[in-house]
Amino acid sequence: MFNSLFVCLLLTVPCSVISTTKSVCVEVPDIADKCENEDDTLCGNLFSLQSGDPKLKDVPEDCINPDYESFVNLCRKRCFACCTDDAHKCSNKPGFDKKCGEYFKQGICTSSNPLFKQIAYQECPSTCGLCENTTACVDKDRVVCETSYRLCFNSAYKGIMSDLCPQTCGTCGQKGKCAIVDQPGEVTVPTTVEAKCFDRVGNCASVKSRCNNSNYKARMTEKCAKTCGFCK
Repeated sequence: MFNSLFVCLLLTVPCSVISTTKSVCVEVPDIADKCENEDDTLCGNLFSLQSGDPKLKDVPEDCINPDYESFVNLCRKRCFACCTDDAHKCSNKPGFDKKCGEYFKQGICTSSNPLFKQIAYQECPSTCGLCENTTACVDKDRVVCETSYRLCFNSAYKGIMSDLCPQTCGTCGQKGKCAIVDQPGEVTVPTTVEAKCFDRVGNCASVKSRCNNSNYKARMTEKCAKTCGFCK
């Protein structure tokens, strides 16, 4: 097989040497360099870009040299190997790889919006580099969190929502803190209402007649405490 330099010598027009070294992240190129080197200076000295232009993602040949494996782990960004980081070593939701790539380009992975954070954790943990957090950071009640996610924005509820719905609210590892608070127009909650007292589902008003029905009281107390007047 002709190498790229030999091909250039055969041509009658000038050309530049084209690297044939492929990134280990060839199937997920969008995240190939979305991490940091342990030491930029060291990595620059160890691995020289063949084109000299990092934007071309021109992988240094030594990045695929087994003798340099331990250094590649320190220089994943330089070697365009960020997908091998533990943060990416899990799977996206089946069938979502292409869509996750689009989400990544749109900035959903780094968005502070709770809805986008939920998408990142539940559908695209690998693409978004969240694999280390997905098992430890889960919502305690998925249905409640999906129907009450707007409370993530309200400071009166930040404690309980961070504890109950850390994945939905995007507060993993930030106990008692919410990503965004007091966003105008998102939700209106009287400041005098005790934070632990609220309806956990959105249809409480329509089933209010069940509040004092012994067959439903336990469930209504859990799901519709505010509407039923069960707040202590």
